[in-house]
Amino acid sequence: NLTIEGCILQSPITNSTSFDRGNVVFIPAISSDLRVLNSTVIGGSTGIFYRGSSSGSARGTGGEIRDNVLTDQYYRGIVAQYLTGTEVTDNRVVLLGASSGSSDGYYVDEVEGALRFTGNRVTGANQYGLYMSSCTATSGAPGLVANNHIHSKAGSYSVYFIYNQNQGFYHNNVNTTGGARAIYYYGPGTTGNRIKNNIFKSNTSYAIHVETSTGLAEVDYNDFFTSGVYLGRLGGTDAGDLAAWRTLSGKDANSLNADPQYLSDTDLIASSPALANAGIQLAEVPEDINGDSRKATPTIGANEYDAAALVPLSGFYTINPSGTGNRNFSTFQQSVDAMVLNGIAG
Repeated sequence: NLTIEGCILQSPITNSTSFDRGNVVFIPAISSDLRVLNSTVIGGSTGIFYRGSSSGSARGTGGEIRDNVLTDQYYRGIVAQYLTGTEVTDNRVVLLGASSGSSDGYYVDEVEGALRFTGNRVTGANQYGLYMSSCTATSGAPGLVANNHIHSKAGSYSVYFIYNQNQGFYHNNVNTTGGARAIYYYGPGTTGNRIKNNIFKSNTSYAIHVETSTGLAEVDYNDFFTSGVYLGRLGGTDAGDLAAWRTLSGKDANSLNADPQYLSDTDLIASSPALANAGIQLAEVPEDINGDSRKATPTIGANEYDAAALVPLSGFYTINPSGTGNRNFSTFQQSVDAMVLNGIAG
């Protein structure tokens, strides 16, 4: 029953990966209802580090990490480990520009029960945007990973999802600007995992890599995009395009292969008209990352929008840094971006 709320917590910038150089560090033998809310956390090896007991009978219970802004961490933004029923929601992590080569945005390990990991954002991870391992829920009370923006500049994986059980991975936007896979899945001995309505974009590697498909109850209504040679990989076999991935995996019958048209490499608001009204309604995710209601046929990804709102450009426009009005662009690049986003009608 300890709450840290509305605080500014600052530690020195460091080049250490040790948790004892972290900013907010909890390592209790027994704990319940620890909360870090609505605070600004600056510097340290790790921003918020909460590790309960590795003993199954003494896990930390009921923890909540919500509405925090974390900046300039060297190693990890938020660590949640050996806990039960934890909520990590609506946090923003911006790692140090010169962070560790093995830096992670969120490290979630052995969190039991109905985990809630929703509405979070991360930029700048050099290893994993989200590392999630051995989180076990039940079919009656599954975990939820939804409405997150996950960016990494990694060379390995943006989302590393292994040994998890009964987790719903829904409506997430993932972007890799390095050579990493967008998502890596490994699930021997697991069951009940569902991956739906997500965007997985990789720069030059696989949009999806499934090492073993055990535990994947459903994978569909996703958008996969890469500028690399292969779209996906199952075990040791590559799939060059979406059709090949469907044949290889036996999944993703309703998934897409479209550039999500993120606002930038790190601002993962998607805008591709192809994704609007292309998902499937999920009762677990009635709102998007901004709290807007999902449509009956929702948009794929974390942000809900309607393709009808994207009006194609038509007529005459000017490019003038000193110009004004909705038919003037300040730079040539702005005009190109508008044409890509909205299309051209004539």
